[in-house]
Amino acid sequence: MAELKRAGIKLTAEGSAQYKADLKSATAALQQMAAESKRNIAALGQNASASKRYGLAIKDLGNTAKLAQAKLDVLNTKQKQLANSSRVYASEINKLENQLKGAKGNTSQLSSALAELRSKESLNNAELSRLNATIAKTETQMLKAKSAAYQMA
Repeated sequence: MAELKRAGIKLTAEGSAQYKADLKSATAALQQMAAESKRNIAALGQNASASKRYGLAIKDLGNTAKLAQAKLDVLNTKQKQLANSSRVYASEINKLENQLKGAKGNTSQLSSALAELRSKESLNNAELSRLNATIAKTETQMLKAKSAAYQMA
């Protein structure tokens, strides 16, 4: 999960920088259009006809609408990227959850196998103790038999 968080922060920082750069560019274009509009109005002067002034105002509004559309396009692009990133992260989270479930299952199986091996080891140790006792008893009987055989001879 730490890797996902680090990746998310990195992607967010990169995306944020690009988003801010796009908005700055659009804002600079708006300021440039406003300055151009002021120059055009000044060029028309006081004696310009109303139709020319309205025509210029409509042109400026058209430019403003284009700029607003550009900003909206930037936002739409970022929203799509966010949706894609969300899907990718959701998919990765699901994969990790499935891997975790699998690992828990494997751990459970290994724990059961270990318990079974310990049980068998305990039984084997008990059997080994019985065999060692039998060997010791047999050796004692052999020594007694040898001793009895020497006494008879």
